[in-house]
Amino acid sequence: MGGGTAPELGRTSLHRGRTERVCFSSMSTPQRPSGGRIKGAPLRAMLEHYAHLRSVEQVRSVLATLSEDELRATCPLPTDPGFGILASGWYSAIGAGKVIERLWEVIPEHERDAFTVQVAHGVMAKTLSGAHKAVFRVVGSPSLMQRYPMVFWKRQYDSGDVLIETVGKTVQRHTYTNWMGHHPIICKLTFECVPVMFKAMGMRSPEIEIERCAGDGVSSDCSAIVRWDG
Repeated sequence: MGGGTAPELGRTSLHRGRTERVCFSSMSTPQRPSGGRIKGAPLRAMLEHYAHLRSVEQVRSVLATLSEDELRATCPLPTDPGFGILASGWYSAIGAGKVIERLWEVIPEHERDAFTVQVAHGVMAKTLSGAHKAVFRVVGSPSLMQRYPMVFWKRQYDSGDVLIETVGKTVQRHTYTNWMGHHPIICKLTFECVPVMFKAMGMRSPEIEIERCAGDGVSSDCSAIVRWDG
């Protein structure tokens, strides 16, 4: 996914009220930096739905604890709509992972899995009716998603490959490899979005079972089994 030179946009720093110049990536597909990037649309949707489930103030208070470098990586502005994240922008996946990780730390551990599923549902409800509505028509069935696995992925991440295999009449295996921007929470969120997409396709009772994650320190890729009723 090639790219161009990112323009500079000003923002007000959370530290000491300074206004400084920081780089937002361009609206075109960016050059791949070390660590990869995530598109602003899903990142913004994650934070907005988190705020919907918890509170805007909780998001802002967590963001206020981030260091200058961590803020610079994603450029969130707690007082702005969408926390200053441009839906059309591209952001450091490492920085985004740190932001999401810090937010998830305040969720009680026994609630995190269910909370992640809730956020995934909220993200997909917004993206499938918004920025990615037209794209979804291209991959609007399990067979089309298998045939064109990168169509949706490339609009979320600028690194990684997706392989979708049929392993049963109504069963698929989804595998993510070469994902420079991988983060365990974002990975789980991404997998949990798949059943929501299948439900939008008209598939009955879709569910997902994560087999492995590259964040476990053992696996080199991430995979999950998707099942639905025929």
